[in-house]
Amino acid sequence: MCLWIACRLDAHKWKFLVQAGYQLSRIPEVGKWRGIRRMSLMQNKIEILNESPNCPDLQTLFLNQNQLKVIHNEFFQFMSGLKVLCFRANRGIKELPVGISKLVYLEYIDLSYTGIRQLPAELNALENLKCLKLEYLLDGIKIPRGLISGFLKLQMLRMIGSFLFDESAVEDNNECLVEEMKSLDHLNELSVSVTSDFALERILSAEMLHTCNDQIGLHTFKGSKQLNILSLVNFKCLNYIQLSKCERLEEVCWKSRTAKMLFEK
Repeated sequence: MCLWIACRLDAHKWKFLVQAGYQLSRIPEVGKWRGIRRMSLMQNKIEILNESPNCPDLQTLFLNQNQLKVIHNEFFQFMSGLKVLCFRANRGIKELPVGISKLVYLEYIDLSYTGIRQLPAELNALENLKCLKLEYLLDGIKIPRGLISGFLKLQMLRMIGSFLFDESAVEDNNECLVEEMKSLDHLNELSVSVTSDFALERILSAEMLHTCNDQIGLHTFKGSKQLNILSLVNFKCLNYIQLSKCERLEEVCWKSRTAKMLFEK
């Protein structure tokens, strides 16, 4: 809304392009991108990003709530100044192109509610990343080892509703992920989902995470009739505890003055 108002007031001065909800099936012509600093194309019907817009001044790009299926490798080639990128709610996206490594100044990326199942190792080029959102990737997500710990400036990591899909190594994956998060000195907001007592214990054992948690999801604890989460009282900034698909659960032992518990079927 703010971008749209600013665009209406003086598009030339502010260098904004807002075409949200225009029922677009394609991105604007490449020539219209030149000189633009902030662009919103959310809530359209765009399916393919197959061109290479020359827009080195572009800092913000909203493409959430489209129908994206394909992102060509060259799409990011000439937008090296991009800082904010949002693909939220594009279920058709299954993978990111390796060309995303061109976005070396990117600080914020939202991939929540997409169909992405694996993060490319090339994301390690995003050394300035401060916010990574991977919420509700219902098909599971595979994260290369060493990738998260490489985001040395990361302040926010949101993964609630998303799970590591390699079940054969789920314990190792959870342990490695927690170890990597422990190395992030600037992390102050974290939301994660876990599927086993082991994974929960790994998070509870990481004392440096006790001051940055915002939300924890407990999902599909198979065979567990009783769940003791009294230790979560040590998480001083915990706002929500989400329980889902714990079908055999009969009793929950917990105590908190501030956190709310959410139950889902």
